[in-house]
Amino acid sequence: MAHVQGILGDGCSELRSQSQTRLGNLVIVTILRERPRDAVCTQIAKLYVADIPLQGTYPPGRYLLRVNAVERAFTTE
Repeated sequence: MAHVQGILGDGCSELRSQSQTRLGNLVIVTILRERPRDAVCTQIAKLYVADIPLQGTYPPGRYLLRVNAVERAFTTE
C-alpha cells in the first residue's frame, strides 16, 4: 500500500486517472489531473490523499516507488 498525498491544483482540477507499472524492483504510479480549458477557478489548493494498493507480489527485497516525480525506497521481508 502506498500512502500518497499532494495537491491536485486549483478549485477546478479533478483527478483524471491513476495507473501503475512495474519494472523489476521499480514501481511507478502515475496520477493525472484534469482541468477545464480557459476555466476561471478559485486559487484554493485542492488536496489529494489516497492509499493506493500496490499490484502484484513483493518477495523480500528492496524496491523503489515513484509517484509522479517523487521517489521513496522501501524493503519487504
